[in-house]
Amino acid sequence: MTQGVSCRNPRIAVAPEASVGVAFSLLAKVDDALRRTQSPLARAALKAALSEHARAAAQRSQLVRLCDGLEMEPTELPYLFAEQLGTAELRQLADALEVGLA
Repeated sequence: MTQGVSCRNPRIAVAPEASVGVAFSLLAKVDDALRRTQSPLARAALKAALSEHARAAAQRSQLVRLCDGLEMEPTELPYLFAEQLGTAELRQLADALEVGLA
């Protein structure tokens, strides 16, 4: 089962200055490696890492914004590895909502 996402959860909290500095340092290193590498495979992996970082940062930002606007904790639904939503998947989502909204 999935637990509700806490707006005070460290996973979504704004990182302290030191953590932000480390993250920017790592991003700078990845970006530098991307400029220096000639390997198509390495370039693809580095681009994927930068893209994933940007996506995660945007999602954290939106979750913080959501938390600021809600009068309750948001409920995090599980990621479903399915091409289509069937009865079993809908039950999984319903169970997570039932726990999260209780």
